Amino acid sequence: MNHAATRPVGSVTRELGRREHEGKPVHALVATRVVGAGREDLWDAFTRRSSAAWCEASIALGTDRDAARAASVRATAFYTGEGAP
Repeated sequence: MNHAATRPVGSVTRELGRREHEGKPVHALVATRVVGAGREDLWDAFTRRSSAAWCEASIALGTDRDAARAASVRATAFYTGEGAP
């Protein structure tokens, strides 16, 4: 049974386990949330929020505000398939 389909929208499941990374054992935390949206809508939202967060972090580290925003727009366009701005 697919348990994700039976959990209410918005519920979060966290799993802590052991995995291998670069040939070494590591601990891994996996968080899963059930949402009421399709894959394309999720990818679009994730991409836009990630680009905005990277933009703000870049500005906080001293990148010129206009340059950081332009880079954010280019990254969003690339990953959403909107083409070059």
